[in-house]
Amino acid sequence: DGILKHVETVIDKCMEKKLIAFAYVQDLLCQYTLSASPSAITELSSSVVDYTLDVITTRPGAKAICQIASHSSAKERKRIMKTLKGYTRSSLLHRDAYIAIIRSIQVTDDTVTVQKMILNELVKSEGQSDEHPLLEIAKDANASKLLLFLLSPGGDVPQQYFDPWECDILAPAVNEKGEPTSRKNPETRKSELLQFLRDDIIKMVTQHAGDLIGHKFGGKVLENAVSKWDECVAPIMAALE
Repeated sequence: DGILKHVETVIDKCMEKKLIAFAYVQDLLCQYTLSASPSAITELSSSVVDYTLDVITTRPGAKAICQIASHSSAKERKRIMKTLKGYTRSSLLHRDAYIAIIRSIQVTDDTVTVQKMILNELVKSEGQSDEHPLLEIAKDANASKLLLFLLSPGGDVPQQYFDPWECDILAPAVNEKGEPTSRKNPETRKSELLQFLRDDIIKMVTQHAGDLIGHKFGGKVLENAVSKWDECVAPIMAALE
């Protein structure tokens, strides 16, 4: 406990001196969140969440934010999403930051806020491109996992699409008593988020079926969308003729 308290003090000083963007500080933060109790992480979260964008630029930093999101209050989770607003797409396409986006929406009960601050940015068209804005997400190795997570049945993480490191991070979050840190049923939360994206996913897979069907990552999104919604089949078949 004494060592963890000292580490917490060091982290606080690093934040005061605006050093949180340095990789060694993020590694220290990650090690702390993996060793501290859920309640200690909750206490620390209020001073860290506003630096989310700086922290998720490294693998340890992204993992630390996942831990913090898991044990934060509803208010702190909303602050995490507020810092991500306007940077959701770029973060989801980042080699490390994507996992923090997935974890944040996975543990946040307020799905309306998730839709407004996170998902809405993913379906907004930029410029005059004919491509659906979700196509870039569907074809990316890491970003596509957000869609695969939402499209998969049940509330669990589909382990066939996530590696062991990711599955460990995205495991159910519990407090010291073994109780879930989120109140809403995981399947209900996922269903509400998917409903928001439903029309856009269907439009994307039907519009770009030819591009997705042979793609390493996009093909998985296409397959899961077809399995989820029968109404995708006919338009996709027509598009492929």
